[in-house]
Order: sequence, then structure tokens, then C-alpha cells
Amino acid sequence: MRGSKLDESGDPVLFPDEKPLTIVNGVDFKYEKSTFKNCRVYLTSTRVIVLGRDCNFAASIEGMEERKFNQPIFGVNNISGKLQEDVFIDFSISFPNGGCASFFTAFTEAEAAIRARRAQPINENERQQQQQQQSLIDSMPTINEAAIQSVTNPLKAFIPETSEKKND
Repeated sequence: MRGSKLDESGDPVLFPDEKPLTIVNGVDFKYEKSTFKNCRVYLTSTRVIVLGRDCNFAASIEGMEERKFNQPIFGVNNISGKLQEDVFIDFSISFPNGGCASFFTAFTEAEAAIRARRAQPINENERQQQQQQQSLIDSMPTINEAAIQSVTNPLKAFIPETSEKKND
């Protein structure tokens, strides 16, 4: 299993061009035939990183194929798909405490931004469209700006205070 380098606090070290988008705690991660419970999933502008007690996994958004947002009648919302390695390997991320839909939305927006960056603009209109799509990813809330959903009450969200002082 591929992993991510961690800093002193146990958080993943980001690449220079990478932007943190969201974190969800308490997810279950299935990879190959292994299941890892109560993990933390990080979504960045280029990767999905899953960290848990015995789990350190990182994959490029571009390497995740056939992704599906699943809402079973009986069961937990999850995202499933295949990871492209030497062969395709099934994966699943289950969200027993909620947050699957917002994570999947942010994932698809990050994927669209990656594709926009990779596309070679042919004319000025396409270049402007690419810049607009890049500004979309730049305007997405970062971890410090995002509200944190309550585990006990999914209708409640906490907005962290910023360290910047505002002049009134």
C-alpha cells in the first residue's frame, strides 16, 4: 500500500503545488482485501490520503477510476472505485458519521480542476476558461476555512476561528 510522508503532528506532508481541501474523521477504508476502521481521510487538490491506526495510504485523484457515490438503503454512504496500479484494485471509503456527499462533490471539483490544468489551451477563450476553472479550485475552502460537522448532530457545524485580527 502506498503511503504519505507525515509531519511531527501526524498529518500528511503536502507537495508544493498541493492545497488541502477537506478532512473527514471516522471513515472506514477498504483496499484489496483489507479493511481499516476509524480512519481519517484527507482530500487535497491532487490526492486522497487515508490515515488510520494501521493504515497510511495515498493515491492520486487521477489514478482513481470508476468512482461511484453509493447511497444504500440499508448501510452507510460510501465512495467506491478502482485504483490503477499494475492491475486495477478495488477500494471503498465508507462514511458512517456523514460527510460522504460533500466529500464526493469536492473530489469531483478537484478532478475537474486537474483536468483543466492539464488541458493545453488552443486560443485565448480556452485560456480564460482554464483560468476560471483554476480560480474555482483556489476559491474552495481550505481546512482552516471549512466548517467541521458535528459527529453527534449532523445538522450542527462548527466554524473554526481564524488567527487574523479584523479591524472594526
